[in-house]
Amino acid sequence: MFAFKNTLHVVIEAVIKTPDMVIVVLFLSTLSLVSCARFRRAINDDNNPEYLWQTDRPIPFTFNEDFAESDRPEVRDVFRAIQSKTCLTFKEVPFSSVTKKSETTIAFSNGTKCTTAQIGKNGAFAMYPIVLSEDMCRMPVNYFEHIFYALGLQSTQQRSDRDDYITVYEDRILPERRVDFEKYSPENSKNFDVPYDFDSLMHVTPDVLRINDNEPTIIAKDPLYQSAVGRNIYAASHSDYLQLNRLYKCLDKCEADKTACENGGYVNPHKCSECSCPRGFTGPLCTELDYSEATHKGCGGQIDVTDSWKELSIQREANENNISCHWFFHAPKGKNIEIKISIVAPENQRCTTFTKTWLEIRFGNFIVGGYKFFCQDQLPKLPIKNLGDFVVVTLSQDYDDPTEFSLLYRTGSNEE
Repeated sequence: MFAFKNTLHVVIEAVIKTPDMVIVVLFLSTLSLVSCARFRRAINDDNNPEYLWQTDRPIPFTFNEDFAESDRPEVRDVFRAIQSKTCLTFKEVPFSSVTKKSETTIAFSNGTKCTTAQIGKNGAFAMYPIVLSEDMCRMPVNYFEHIFYALGLQSTQQRSDRDDYITVYEDRILPERRVDFEKYSPENSKNFDVPYDFDSLMHVTPDVLRINDNEPTIIAKDPLYQSAVGRNIYAASHSDYLQLNRLYKCLDKCEADKTACENGGYVNPHKCSECSCPRGFTGPLCTELDYSEATHKGCGGQIDVTDSWKELSIQREANENNISCHWFFHAPKGKNIEIKISIVAPENQRCTTFTKTWLEIRFGNFIVGGYKFFCQDQLPKLPIKNLGDFVVVTLSQDYDDPTEFSLLYRTGSNEE
């Protein structure tokens, strides 16, 4: 049985049985702040190597019999995605094969809540339990998030540098969930020189875990990022994978290759002569422009920007597949691009629901996501200025969403 100090209450979420043992998995419903902070602390690869998993052999995972067969393929897909982007490998093992003598195995079970044992590996136990409610937590985002916790990633809003990017309103957060917003000290966590990313899958949204529906828990210091905060609920971001690679030193083996990745790319841990690229970029060094994930007429392209206002207007019908299109705006070196967005559709109901349909403006650092707009109400009234001389505008379209956008662009003066 797991033992935790300073525990006020515990709730039994799952009973896991194997031939050689019975592990009663206890999860905490209410904790003192001290114990909970320790329970969910972030992992520093230098100070806490015991919380890291092995990289020289596969990390085992398994499913309790109460975890629905129909949900298991998506979990396997998530493990495959992580394996394709990092030096970590995974293997599925039968639940019945896990014994007290087994190496620590990530074990998925059904329960009434959604939780993990801690951040990072606990080698004292044969199982690292991930309990996911069948009613609440059976989406890829849930699998990514809890597997990332197991591997040692922290929540983005708890980063030691978060106050430079967001304001957290503790009095608006449900008291029992305020621990999920506690900031880690630089000593307890490392950001691995990965910039703060509102598009990280590990970033909580401002409209969950709050007391009142009309009071967001998080406000971005740059208001143009507000509609992007925590809205990525479909796949791990480029920065998530970069941080995981640096946590596990996956890229160290490639240092001798001196591969010069551009546009926010990083060395591919599976092929040191090539790079893993952020969306919109491709090629061995991320220097090639990927206009569209598929061949769609009028979807993506290169645009030369001058000092006269010009318009880009796109209308797209619903289609059979999710697509992403990228427009690359180039201005003369030293000039600043300005963009004024006038239309983003579909309807404004998309402001309050999660969707794969959005318009994004990225500039400067392509490791992270940019300004992201889901509906008309989120658009700034004034032009967005000082974007630099290279800007990427991305349209993501969900397969069943007809969509359109219209924007004006030009080069302007350098202004604050």
